Amino acid sequence: MSIQCYLQEWKNFLLVYKFAIEEINSKLTFLSEEFHHTHEHNPIEHLKTRVKDPKSIAAKLERKGYESSTAHAQEYS
Repeated sequence: MSIQCYLQEWKNFLLVYKFAIEEINSKLTFLSEEFHHTHEHNPIEHLKTRVKDPKSIAAKLERKGYESSTAHAQEYS
């Protein structure tokens, strides 16, 4: 597999997680605003999200003794 294909595979793989995090973040933001208006205070101070860098995921997989692949990332990391 060429390096371009390998990188594109990781980008596509992580895009799904990025979209999922954005959707959850959006829902939590709406709930936070609703709670603030309904109860006059907000238990959620702030939200912070991230998707790990492919290099970090690969390093973690290797530390755990797995091959660096999107299939292993999904199953083991």
